Order: sequence, then C-alpha cells, then structure tokens
Amino acid sequence: MRPFWTAALAALVMVSGLGSTVPPNPAVPNLAHLDWLRRSVRQLDGHELFTWQIYASPVKPGDRQGPFRFVGDEDEGIGCVDDVARAALVYFQHFEQTGQRTSLENGRKALAFIRSQSAGDGTYWNFIWADGRPNKDGPTSKNGLNWWTMRALWATATGLRTMAKQDPGLATLLRGDLARTVDRLERDQQRHYGQYTSWGPHRIPAWFLNGAPDVTAVAVLGLCALYETDPSPQVARLITRYAEAIAAYQLGDAREFPYYAHPPSDAVTHWHGWGCHTLHALALAGRLLHRADWIHSARLEADHFTTHLLINGGPINGFTPAPQPYPQIAYNVTPTAQGLLALYDATQEARYGQLAALQASWLYGNNPAGLPMTDATTGRVWDGIDPKGISGDSGAESTIEGLLTQLAFSHYPGLSAWLNARETARLGATVLEAEACVPGPERIREVGKGFSDEGFVSLKPGDRLTFQHQLVPGDYLLSPVFLRERQLVGEGATLQVTAGGLSQSLTPVYPQPGAPWNTMESGFLPNAVRIRAGEPITLQYAAGAKQPLKLDGIVAQPLVEHRILAMAGQQVALLKSFAAISTTVTPAGWPSAVTLPPGGSALVTTSGSGH
Repeated sequence: MRPFWTAALAALVMVSGLGSTVPPNPAVPNLAHLDWLRRSVRQLDGHELFTWQIYASPVKPGDRQGPFRFVGDEDEGIGCVDDVARAALVYFQHFEQTGQRTSLENGRKALAFIRSQSAGDGTYWNFIWADGRPNKDGPTSKNGLNWWTMRALWATATGLRTMAKQDPGLATLLRGDLARTVDRLERDQQRHYGQYTSWGPHRIPAWFLNGAPDVTAVAVLGLCALYETDPSPQVARLITRYAEAIAAYQLGDAREFPYYAHPPSDAVTHWHGWGCHTLHALALAGRLLHRADWIHSARLEADHFTTHLLINGGPINGFTPAPQPYPQIAYNVTPTAQGLLALYDATQEARYGQLAALQASWLYGNNPAGLPMTDATTGRVWDGIDPKGISGDSGAESTIEGLLTQLAFSHYPGLSAWLNARETARLGATVLEAEACVPGPERIREVGKGFSDEGFVSLKPGDRLTFQHQLVPGDYLLSPVFLRERQLVGEGATLQVTAGGLSQSLTPVYPQPGAPWNTMESGFLPNAVRIRAGEPITLQYAAGAKQPLKLDGIVAQPLVEHRILAMAGQQVALLKSFAAISTTVTPAGWPSAVTLPPGGSALVTTSGSGH
C-alpha cells in the first residue's frame, strides 16, 4: 500500500480533461480515468511500453471534478507490476462483460508491461523507471515470490483465459510464463511443506510465501484462475497445500480475538484490511476443488470476524488489536467484498452477498465522510479518507480497486439496494486512550507506530490511570492493550482494572529470549461489567513490577454490539454477541428483540427476514 497523502511531493507531468463528457452508467463502471492513467514509456532500445500512473492529483488543488495531473515518485519509479497487474484484471473482466475491444487492447498492453518486468525465472521486478529500465534494487521492487510476482501470476492467468480465444500465439507465451512461476512455487513449497513455526501457542505454517498469508492468498487466486483455464494435478496440488495453510492458520474463536479470522501476516495480533484476500482464497478454492472444509473455515470468519469488522465501520485500516479506523481506502474494501461474494457463490446463502454489499457501500457514501468515493462521470475513485476528510487524489491503486468492486457487483443486480445502505446507528468497540488520562504534568503522551491513535503511556510500577469516558451505559467486556516487548523476559506484572463495581486482573506473560518481534497484545478480562454514565474506569499497574509497560489503552467492547442501516424503505441490523450464554437484545430504535446464541451473530431486516 502506498498512502495517498504521499502523492503531493512530485511534479506535473500530464493533464487529464475528463470533465463530465462520459455519462454515468450504473450497470458497467466507467473506465475513463483508468484509461487516462495509462502512459507511454520509451525504453532505451526504442521499444514502447505502457504502464499506469501510480499517483494523480487535481491540477487545481481541491477541484476533484476538474482536470488532473500525473504525480511522480522519484524513489520507486513511474509504474509497477503491482498496479498494472490489477489493471489487467479490470480490463479483461470488462472485456468479458462488454466485448469492448479497447479493454482487450489495454489488457494486452498491461500483459506486455508485466512480461517486460520478468526476471526470467518465474519472478518479476515491480517498478519501472522513466527511461524504461526495471528498478531491480529497491526494496519494494526486487524480484522474488512476493506481492508483485503473485499479482503477475493472477493477471497472466486471467489474461490467458481471454487470449486462448483471442490470440493463441500470445496465449502460448503466457503459458510459458505461468509454467516458470508455477515451477518456482513448486520448488519453494517442497522445501517447506509440512513444517511449522510458532508464536506462543500458535502454530504457523512455514510454507506461506515469504511467511506471508496475504501474499499466499493472492497466489491461490492466481492459481485458481489458471486451473479454471488449464487444469493440472500440479496446479491443484499447489492450491490445495496453500489453502490448507490458510485454513490451518485460523485464530481465536467466537469470543477471543481475532474471532476466527485468517490473519494476513505472522503477527498474530494484527489484522489489516488492505490486500487481505485470505477469506477470498478459501471460498474460491473451496468451491473450485469441492472442499467443504475450506468453505466452512471461510464461513466461520465471515460469521464472526467479518461481521465484527462491518459493525465497527467496514473498510477500516485494521485491528492491532485495538481498532484502527484510518486511513480508509478502496484497497480495504475490495478484498473483503470479493471474499464475501465468493462465499456467497460457494454456499448460495444470501447473507454473504448482503454482507459483501454492505462492505462495498463505503464506495457509494456509507463512510465517515458521508460522500461517494467514486465518481461515475469521470471514473475516478478517491484515494481515501482520513480524519481530515476525503483525499482529492485519484491514483492507480484506488481507481483499480474501486473498479474491481464495481465490476464484481455488476454480476449481482439483486444486491444493488444493499449498496445504497446508510448507517443510522452503531454500538461498537471504543478505545479509551491511555494518553488521554496521563497522570501528572511530568508525564507526556508518547508516540509509537501500531498504537491506537499512535499514542501510548509508559507506565511505571505503581502507576494508576483514571479513564473518564462517554460510553453508552450497558454491559461491556474490557480489554487492556499493551506492547509485549521481546526484550522483557520473565514474570509478567499485573494490571488491575476496576469498573462497574468489579475489580479484575490481567497478568501479561512476556515472550522467551529470541522472540522475533514486538507485538501488541490484549485479552478480555474474565467478566463483563455494567458501565454506568459518568462512572470512571481505573487501571493500576503493580507496584512490584520489574519494568515499565507501554499501555495503549482499554478497548471497551459491548457484550452485544450492533450496527443499524437504512435502505430501500427498510432497516437492516447487524449484531454480534461476545456473551458466553444466549442473549436477547433490542437495539435502540429497532422494532423487536433479537436472540443470539453464545458468541453468535445475526443479520436481520425489518421485512422479517434474518439469519
């Protein structure tokens, strides 16, 4: 991910005058801005390539409807396989739906760029310089079994499906490219298959590509696309083993974080939204290879973690494990929405399509800004939302991811009303920030990456914090969030939290020597507490502790959380319980009671249907 706010640094290259010349078409997305982002690159030998511009901004700052300009990135390059491969997916899908020849030709140009970045061994360099040379040395560009090689695999396999009919000669070349990547994957998998690493009680499959489940999931999607066109035992075996790894790495349960999610990385307490296709990969591979166990694993994630995600805002940045609401980008929308649609296809259960549409409704105005993130007239998709509002920029990644979501939903016209849902009420997780209640003038807010609101307090033994809050009165589970640092070994120190007339303790257990990283940790205190208006929450750090402790804050999790949305003359309620027993609740403004099983979830509408 390349954050949208970095795009303001470089120079004017070219101007787009899209204006309002292209009428909106709600059935098929407008590719005009993506077409404009295409640019020519002349290599040293005179050969012409086409790439897609990474960043683009309004010529007049803040004027999102006027002409745009290219914005460069002198550190990485002017285009990359990571973006161009996804552009290829857009163009080939668009051609398959519309028969539009310009999309076929743009898909062909995208494949030519990808092939030019081949290292010849089944892997790819990512970025290209303005003179047409691959960036072979940058850390985000080196070849290997990484993000851009797996995206090249996915795009090439998708292009093969089209070119097998349209251009058999090119299809033969693509088959050669795919065979080299598949062979590299086979050799890598053979070295690691069946081995595991560990983090505390968690066993992590060692045959994830570069230790990354999210990269592995993209490989599965590419291999599935290849299998659908050219099925073979080798490709089926690779899909099977990678999907087995993703399914095995499913953590938590209905009440323990991350609530049956398949984490995108080996940081077991960190889930990020961008590029997390693990649910998507399991649902698609399960349907393709008839593996009900993978589909069940995906269903567990959707019913628990994904429902929790949607209640707490949908395409938020992630959980670390405290919820991180910003930045919100289209790249957070698409993987989850595609995964839920794939699960809908695999199960034919309507709720998964409906959950997918609620995730995608972010694009159409169901977001913190209350405004659409896509413009049908120009084809632009804005680069994201942060606490300051909507970005005015529209570069390749956001445009492509937004178009992929729109193309996906063009196959499901029955879900269009759900895309227009708007939130009317929410009761979800709240972070009570430690730095908001620093004791005494000698202590200041400290800043650290990964912490909620990027702030924490370094507690000394004996410190006490008092959290004032504006929580809605009700029953909550409380979860102190702190940094578990690898250099702090031995006995943990007790955190005592008092709220609702109940005092409870949590004793962090620090990792043993040699632990590979620091990690943010949390866990619910044993008992739910009834929070009353104006009643403070206190936290005491043990006086006998041997070292300071970096405290992020306390997550106050409603025992039953909910989100209410309005759409097409009816209301929708999403609910998730964290209670150990069956619970009946009536959300504020909802016309009737809803009973949830222990740790269960529900999607109900005022028309009487529900799950």
